[in-house]
Amino acid sequence: MSELNRVLFDAVEKSLEGTIYDSMVQELFFGRQEHVITCLKCNTPRSRPESFLDLPLKVQDLKGVSESLDSYFI
Repeated sequence: MSELNRVLFDAVEKSLEGTIYDSMVQELFFGRQEHVITCLKCNTPRSRPESFLDLPLKVQDLKGVSESLDSYFI
């Protein structure tokens, strides 16, 4: 399903190029998250921003989207 979304959004973005709506897909459907990794020896955190279009949420053994999102953003 995510591959279909990527192809669809790519086609929509290309069709909107040069119009006032050329950034609409980015603004409406893309998100931004920060990956943080902390060194176990010195406790120094390193972060890296990353854009995303979809999130790989776990659904098995969880009671809905809220619980799934909570488990993703630990």
